[in-house]
Amino acid sequence: MKNDISNWQSLILLIGLFFILLVINSFTHHLAKLHTLEEQRGQLAAQATQAIQTQQALETAIAYNQTDAAVDEWAHAHGMTQAGEYPVVPQALSTPPATPTPSASPTPSLSNWQAWWAIFFNDH
Repeated sequence: MKNDISNWQSLILLIGLFFILLVINSFTHHLAKLHTLEEQRGQLAAQATQAIQTQQALETAIAYNQTDAAVDEWAHAHGMTQAGEYPVVPQALSTPPATPTPSASPTPSLSNWQAWWAIFFNDH
């Protein structure tokens, strides 16, 4: 009889351990899913921050582009003028004539002995 009780106790203990292992397995699965969701939340937060910054930059650009200064800047950049202004169009200057390079005057050709004579005995 004692053997039967210990068998039942062993069986209940094994079933209990099985359920504990199932709970632990489920817990680790939920932790892994939580980790994945936290990573996705971080990525979405970064995208949301970037979208807000882009929206603010665009709103600032729209506000500036609606000012008179922006309209004047755009008009001047596209060659438009206001009343009383005259567009100045720079014209290319004509290139000055090229100065002729002086040509060397032809030297009289001397024979070999005359060239040596001039090198050693001429005063200049």
